[in-house]
Amino acid sequence: IIVTETTNLIKILPSTLDKFTLMGVNPIDISSQLKLLENIPGSFATTVLSVFSNLISVFAFFVITFYLLLERKNFEKYAIKFFNQKDSVKVIEILKLLELRLGRWVSGQFFLMILIGILSYVGYLTIGLNYALPLGIIAGFLEMVPNIGPVVTSILAGLVGLTVSPTVGLIAVGWGVIVQQLENNFIVPKIMKDNLGINPLVTIFLIAIGGSLAGVIGAIIAIPLFLTASIFYQVLKK
Repeated sequence: IIVTETTNLIKILPSTLDKFTLMGVNPIDISSQLKLLENIPGSFATTVLSVFSNLISVFAFFVITFYLLLERKNFEKYAIKFFNQKDSVKVIEILKLLELRLGRWVSGQFFLMILIGILSYVGYLTIGLNYALPLGIIAGFLEMVPNIGPVVTSILAGLVGLTVSPTVGLIAVGWGVIVQQLENNFIVPKIMKDNLGINPLVTIFLIAIGGSLAGVIGAIIAIPLFLTASIFYQVLKK
């Protein structure tokens, strides 16, 4: 079902231009005006390229984190080998805490992806949007890319909604915005508090600072860096 609906979704996107014709807009006029988008920094094409370039970095970050957690026992051997007894105890304690808290962070991220995918799917299904299932899966997957991912999902859902009616297209975009706001202000802070014990306001602050300093990657690694720094401080101050 997923493969079939995804294939059909890809096929119907080009026909969306026909909806503009029904609305009294000539596709030729649209094509002639598309050049104006070249000077708009936030154009959809630029956003899509940004999403996929950052998606690779995000995926690599998750893979590296996963393998670091798997190799923890080997790191303990290296700690015993290269540090004296007192320091090796601290290094091993740091590694154990990193394994515990980063593991919880990773599991929280996967739970967030599933939750956003379900929320998106239910909303799209409720408003009668075609291909709600693949769009929900895309929404969950692109959740790995903060801010930009949800924007791309909303635009894609809006385009698909136009194949039904302009109203459905607008509602689809609106639902995407609602889900994003719920995610940023309630869902993510709640998950981080339950999994990691981080104050919701601190979570929002960290993501905002990380995003402003290093863009998408900064927003993603802000919490893991904070966890790592707090663990080092907690152990070394003893």
